[in-house]
Amino acid sequence: MDKDLFGENIEPEAAGAELRNYDIDSFNERLKRLKKFNQNFPFGRRSYGSDESYRIFNEAVHSFIFGQYIATIILAQAFIERRFQEYFHYRFDEKRSKYTMDKFIKEFKGTGFLPDFLLEKIDKIRLKRNPFVHHRMPSQKDTLITRAVNTNLTPNKLLENDAKDALDVMFQMVQYGII
Repeated sequence: MDKDLFGENIEPEAAGAELRNYDIDSFNERLKRLKKFNQNFPFGRRSYGSDESYRIFNEAVHSFIFGQYIATIILAQAFIERRFQEYFHYRFDEKRSKYTMDKFIKEFKGTGFLPDFLLEKIDKIRLKRNPFVHHRMPSQKDTLITRAVNTNLTPNKLLENDAKDALDVMFQMVQYGII
């Protein structure tokens, strides 16, 4: 039998009850995000690239629907970076297929490969993702709490906005069809 954090036995029914409670408590918010997603998803070209890219795209969307905003941001950036990497890999440009997001942005700026406004949005997503994947001191300007204080938003609302922005950029990447 499984034990909890304090070594007590966990009844099998307790896990089911916890999941049922989560479903009930979060259903309306998840439904609202799903409806919003269905209204806003662009219905143009939907080339995802590799199977991995397709799966990353879908997990980012589902993470958002389930309110997992940090995962949404990280996965959206992974999808965007992967599209760039796949683009060059498919063109046998192995050197550029190994670039990081920062290097892609710097190289593409002003070239017309993608509009500069989109590259700027991609860079903002990268910068919002960084504090979650690279350690920061709590008072650094790009941490969640510092940004929340500076924008006068709750951390959750700020994360939700960031996740929406990340999905928007991810959707735009699908529409540009660079693969």
